[in-house]
Amino acid sequence: MLKKILFLGKKQRGFTLLELLIAFAIGALVAGSATTAIMQVFNNSARSSNHMTAVRDAQMAGGRLSHDAKMAQEVTEGASSGFPLTLEWRDWTGSQHQVVYNVSGTNLVRTYTQDAGSPTDASVARHINSSGTSVVWDEVNNVLTFTVMSTVGVGSQQGNETRVYEVIPRPSL
Repeated sequence: MLKKILFLGKKQRGFTLLELLIAFAIGALVAGSATTAIMQVFNNSARSSNHMTAVRDAQMAGGRLSHDAKMAQEVTEGASSGFPLTLEWRDWTGSQHQVVYNVSGTNLVRTYTQDAGSPTDASVARHINSSGTSVVWDEVNNVLTFTVMSTVGVGSQQGNETRVYEVIPRPSL
């Protein structure tokens, strides 16, 4: 009986080479499909995360600049896409405030000076695309239009966000 267990009989057969190749091909297709699906999930997750970062950066830039622009009594735009943008105002105590916005690399930088004191620089937002970011001052209608574009990531994982802010500064005294 032990001999029967260890050796295959004449009527018993194993898998043929063709059957094994077909089984390996089906296994490879299933593994390839699963790998592709997993990679798409990771790619979509990275793109979503990059897009949310771009949205946050565009909102940070627009919110901060809008706040300062609403306070401004004097608006001076620069030559290159409106930058550097200079906003100036006096508060109710008579203090003079000046804020200068500029795009430096991929950062929107805010330089603040009060009463001609020493200026302080702060990065307001990162990932700013300088080719898609601009300021237009319409002196006739007293409207400052700020377009900000934020780009995060590269290739298929890139996230973009463009926002347009229109602000009416307070009138000069």
